[in-house]
Amino acid sequence: MKIGWRLSLGFGLSILITIFVGIFALFEMRVLTDLTEQMYQHPLAVSNAVRDIRADIYAMHRTMKDVALSETVEQIDEAALLVYYHEQQVYENFATAFDRFLGDRRDVEQALQVFINWKVIRDEIIELSKQGRKQEAVDITRGKGARHVEYMTAEIETMIDFSARKADSFLADAKAQGKRIIIVMTGLITAMIILGLFSAIIISRSIVIPLGTIVERIRNLSRGHLKEDVDIRSKDEVGILADSFRELQTDLLQRTQLLERIASGDFSSDIPPRSENDDLGKSFFSMTTSLRKAKQELAISELKYSNLTEAAPVGISISTPDGKVVEVNSSLIKIFGFDSKEEFLSYPAIQYY
Repeated sequence: MKIGWRLSLGFGLSILITIFVGIFALFEMRVLTDLTEQMYQHPLAVSNAVRDIRADIYAMHRTMKDVALSETVEQIDEAALLVYYHEQQVYENFATAFDRFLGDRRDVEQALQVFINWKVIRDEIIELSKQGRKQEAVDITRGKGARHVEYMTAEIETMIDFSARKADSFLADAKAQGKRIIIVMTGLITAMIILGLFSAIIISRSIVIPLGTIVERIRNLSRGHLKEDVDIRSKDEVGILADSFRELQTDLLQRTQLLERIASGDFSSDIPPRSENDDLGKSFFSMTTSLRKAKQELAISELKYSNLTEAAPVGISISTPDGKVVEVNSSLIKIFGFDSKEEFLSYPAIQYY
């Protein structure tokens, strides 16, 4: 697999996991928000509404005492208006409770009916007060009226207890959901970290380390170490680079060996250029071809000179600038009476003359 595809795969997996984590987080937060919203819209709303009903009932009971103790019809009517106001609040809160109560709605209906029954006691107290029968009104308020208030309070306490339990249930679900989110998010983040480390290891082993090895071999190649191989075999760009390095290394080694043979006078071998763009190969090929041709021409020239010298009827010798004899022909050997050129050249008296 090519490096580009390998990197794209690693980054693609990271992006997919990030998207998955984001979607999961959004979904779970939505669930948690829904639980919180339901808790506020249902149990807490009902609990608050019922508590307000209870407060209004107590307020009405206190106001009914004021009605029973009023001295004038105007005071009675004024107190009665306040009672009617609290009654209206009670009806509105009962509507909220009935709409949002998650338990048996018959409990709400029963509590509402008990409250409606209280209106008979209210009307009786108001009528007795207007007739000036204060003591009877006070007795009803303290007796039957107080007992009915306790009865209504007991009925709505059932809804309060249910709403409180339901709110606790929603709260427990929200806490459990929160813990689940933390656990899953921790797992996903850990998976992302592991994937990141795994990707880093793969990239390091398949890209960074091989590239570092090739760079080191190139440096050693520039220092003259031509035989250090690069043991990297792959089909990606790093493998192509390693193959190119080995090809270059082999070529340099061959040309170095060729130069050594040329230095020793062996012009028999050459290295043809690898391609039309191989200028160095062309230069080597041209040089070895020219040297081989020059050697052949020199050999021919030496052969001609040797034949000419041997055929001469006079003695001929060749000596170095310091006078040492290095070559003689047959005529000179015979003139001096020696049997061979080696004997002639080894004779001390005529090594220098």
